[in-house]
Amino acid sequence: MKQAHYSGWNPQVSFYIAAAMVVAVGLYVNFFLKVDSVPPRKPFAEFPRALGVWTAVRDYDFDKETMANLRVDDFLFRSYTNGERQIQLYIGYYRTQREGAQIHSPKHCLPGSGWFQISETIRNFSPPGRPPFGIVEAVYQKEREKTMFLYWYDMHGRKITNEYLMKLAMIWHSMRDNRSDAAFIRLSIPDTGDNTGKTLRLGEEFLAQAVPEIESFLP
Repeated sequence: MKQAHYSGWNPQVSFYIAAAMVVAVGLYVNFFLKVDSVPPRKPFAEFPRALGVWTAVRDYDFDKETMANLRVDDFLFRSYTNGERQIQLYIGYYRTQREGAQIHSPKHCLPGSGWFQISETIRNFSPPGRPPFGIVEAVYQKEREKTMFLYWYDMHGRKITNEYLMKLAMIWHSMRDNRSDAAFIRLSIPDTGDNTGKTLRLGEEFLAQAVPEIESFLP
């Protein structure tokens, strides 16, 4: 019997293409990108502390070392509760993206903090009265703690779920609009023994209230 031969995409090719994209973006940002022209925006300090049934319970700050690593221009890191469950909302905004001052992918940051990935998928989210867009649903575990993360990148209203596509969008907008500003939006939902579907629905209920506010704070 003849063996079947399968021709698939070589993972090494994907790695080299991704690496070449990162290098190209770095060179372009550092040597060709001019001063960004960014519309004014509201500071996250004014972000609502009440979103439907959700109420803010705590704001978080970063230490100097973390801020030096993130190099974010403005951020919101806050816990909300509906009286039973808590959700953390993080929004990091970059007015301009230069080498060393670019959005950090959770795929790099979370494993570096001791988390390992259990699953990841792209979900289609349909906020009320707004066009649907993709969000990343990723479940990570750290020791006995398990958390679901829902996140996406926002660049001038465009929702992006892939960090490499986000870098290509950055080049396109910087050439066309002389802008490289972008934001990273992430929900963190601690696991309480529920099934994944119930936790996902909880996050979507929160996003239904939060997305209109988030969009109003981004240029």
